Parts: sequence; C-alpha cells; structure tokens
Amino acid sequence: MAHFGLFFNMGQCCCAGSHTFLEDKIYDEFVDRSAQRVKRTVGNPLDLNTEQSVQPTVFADVLDSMTIAKIFGPVQQLIRFTMLDEVIERANNSEYGLAAASL
Repeated sequence: MAHFGLFFNMGQCCCAGSHTFLEDKIYDEFVDRSAQRVKRTVGNPLDLNTEQSVQPTVFADVLDSMTIAKIFGPVQQLIRFTMLDEVIERANNSEYGLAAASL
C-alpha cells in the first residue's frame, strides 16, 4: 500500500504519499522490501504487467533536516521513528497541507 500510495499515476497526484514514516523495529525490512518492489514494476509501457515506464526512486535513511524531506513528488522517502508522539510532530512539521494514512 505504501508503494501504491505514492507511485500510482507516477506519483503525480495531489495526495501522493511520498513521506513514509516507519517504526524502528520494521525499518530495515521495509527498506529492503521497498527496494525490491520498485524494481519489479518498471518496464515497457505497452505491457499490461508494467506499472510504470519510468524508474521510481526510494530514499532511505532520510533525516528531517535533509532537503529531500521537505519536498513532495514521485520519490519515496523512508523516514525512521521511535515514538508515536514524535512521528506526529515530525509529520506535521510542514508548510504544506497533508493527506495521511496509517497501515
């Protein structure tokens, strides 16, 4: 769902889920699975099994201070967190209106 929430329609949608906050205990496995997921969806745009004809991009180990953490677009940013209160504050630290989902 995290992959689909961003990359459907090539990430060109007003509520694309580019910021993916992940709890410490699942972070490393999620990064590995995300990297594998983006590799298997790219191909010939005329092939019905192809989801994207351009290469999706995933950034791991994103920190709040990084430029990539302050932009929205067709790049997935995997951001680690420890406590729920912390992630709520960090997710809301944006000048943009946000859509959110919890899995």
